Amino acid sequence: MKKLTAILIGLFASVAMTFGQDNVIKTTNSDANGVDSVDTNVSYNSSFNMNDEIKLEDLGDGVKRKVLSYSKNIMLVEVYFEKDAIGKPHKHIHEQINYVKKGSFKVTIDGVTKIVKENDAMYIAPNVIHSCVALEEGVLLNVFTPRREEFLK
Repeated sequence: MKKLTAILIGLFASVAMTFGQDNVIKTTNSDANGVDSVDTNVSYNSSFNMNDEIKLEDLGDGVKRKVLSYSKNIMLVEVYFEKDAIGKPHKHIHEQINYVKKGSFKVTIDGVTKIVKENDAMYIAPNVIHSCVALEEGVLLNVFTPRREEFLK
């Protein structure tokens, strides 16, 4: 019974998070024997990120971007498009989920093209070529895992 209890405690309380100084998450992992290990290498930008306080980066050709929030493992980005602006075909090692916050887009993922509109979502697997064209002024909300390091430079 003690072994079963230890396993259940390990499963249900395997990760307890405490926030340290300097925007580092201290992650405590408990194994089945109740032994803790701490990983302090998970950085993040802030627990609260107010959109109106975040700089809008002009990428040119009618596309702008805001990195809203991130940790080592995940990133949330808003991308603003003027009508007819193009997200050029590209691929990357990251998994990506896009949510259409505003507008409509012609999106191509791995050779398949569809029209997406407000409240639609798309999944893009790693290393898959994808692109879009804004059919009207619009905003995409992008989630990446792991985070896009090049967006932080």
